Amino acid sequence: LKIVNGVPALSCFQMDLVYKRAVDAQGNSWNAPQYFDSAPESGCNLSMCNVSGLPAVASVTNSGFPRFLKYCRAIDGAGQNWNLNLNIQQVNANSATSIQMVNNAPAIAYTNGIFGYKVAYKRALDSIGTTWATPVSVDSNANAQNCQLLNLNGTPAIAYFDSTIGSIRFKHALNSNGTAWSPSTLNFASSTVWFDVAVINGRPAIAYINGANNSLMFSIATDSLGDFWSAAIPIIVQSGLDSSPALENIDGFPAVAFASPSSGLLAYVRATNSVGSAWGTPTTPSASASRGSDPTLVSHNGRPAISYMGALNER
Repeated sequence: LKIVNGVPALSCFQMDLVYKRAVDAQGNSWNAPQYFDSAPESGCNLSMCNVSGLPAVASVTNSGFPRFLKYCRAIDGAGQNWNLNLNIQQVNANSATSIQMVNNAPAIAYTNGIFGYKVAYKRALDSIGTTWATPVSVDSNANAQNCQLLNLNGTPAIAYFDSTIGSIRFKHALNSNGTAWSPSTLNFASSTVWFDVAVINGRPAIAYINGANNSLMFSIATDSLGDFWSAAIPIIVQSGLDSSPALENIDGFPAVAFASPSSGLLAYVRATNSVGSAWGTPTTPSASASRGSDPTLVSHNGRPAISYMGALNER
């Protein structure tokens, strides 16, 4: 879920790449879906962001050979027409993607590259993603699953789960173009791949599921680049947490949307201070929001807006 020109919009995979945009700013009704790539399995593991004012999507092909990291940007603000979906890098199966604008150009973090790197970063050479630079290896040793890209005031940073050591790791670039990267500055033990990152008041923060102690955890860096982190604290402890949380800055405080196993519904909880050292009581945004898995959370006009998977696999 993203806010595109003041209106909620989302992209998903329904055998084809699909983009939907709300009719109104509140998301009460939605336009018909736009299908912009009908190639088999063309929209797996997708991510979306605004690129120079228009929606853009990164995804991977997930069948046949070779498989590619792909990039596509809309031609108009409503997302009714799209450019060709570009193959910008060959990848292995099940690559994760995360796209952001960094230093005035679209950039993508992804996993499972074919040239020995397991976490990689690729940035466009222009502001709309027409041409792309050679990928940069961020971690060539990790068995990476899931990755999230952040823009730290012009510096790219990537969080990823390394199943080799069972930990969530975090690296930031040493320059604005992402051509060199720091050692990992984060090593949170976790038995699951489920996490999300966000910039909270100028600092990177993370919410993640620790299956070993059945908890939804939170930590925020103590500096703007994430070289040092506060100790992770549990937001809630609840058996059966089994999908990614969504973290966002809501009116200056960190907030998380997650699927609550105890209620079987979508849940939302917000910190009671700006650093997330104390948290309120989780609430249920809607009694009809059954399942509530894989949510995305954004701030829209100072208020939280959430997209989620329902009980019938509808978003």
